[in-house]
Amino acid sequence: MIAKLIAGRDCLGNGRQIFFASMGGFDTHRDMLPAHNGLMRQLAPALSAFNSVMKSLGVDDDVLVVSHSDFARTLTPNGNDPGSSGSDHAWGGNSIVMGGPVKGGKIYGHYPSLETATGPDAGSSRGRWIPQTSVDQFGAVCSKWFGVQDADLAAISPNLDRFPDPFTDTSTNLDFVDFS
Repeated sequence: MIAKLIAGRDCLGNGRQIFFASMGGFDTHRDMLPAHNGLMRQLAPALSAFNSVMKSLGVDDDVLVVSHSDFARTLTPNGNDPGSSGSDHAWGGNSIVMGGPVKGGKIYGHYPSLETATGPDAGSSRGRWIPQTSVDQFGAVCSKWFGVQDADLAAISPNLDRFPDPFTDTSTNLDFVDFS
């Protein structure tokens, strides 16, 4: 449906638009690996088909596809019974970014270390992903590609000033979009 709306953009008088699509089933407390593999077997061909249509329409350089999730998973299960235990909600997950302006073939941001948190983040002995990249940093890069002016980024990414600037601080490793 999104491809059809993009194809009809001129008739509809639309310029740049934001579309939302969702795919459920990622709340995989148990059997995570088989479930995730099955979900990826659905998602990968759907993204590939969408990308092919964008190329055939000649708009692939004008389309940025970004995935988001509200959680990742804990590192260890929430019990000892393999039939009922699994990983719980956590934070610090990954995103998929696709489209003509994406500088692909790389992993951006920083892969977190796999260790049990200490200090103020030690609320669980089961381990946590401690994010190295803020969603505000990531979102600011996408927003700027979309045309948001620098002065307006704080309204969209209100915590951006709490993290290194994704446009000037090369340590963030968030140069994933070609702005030209």
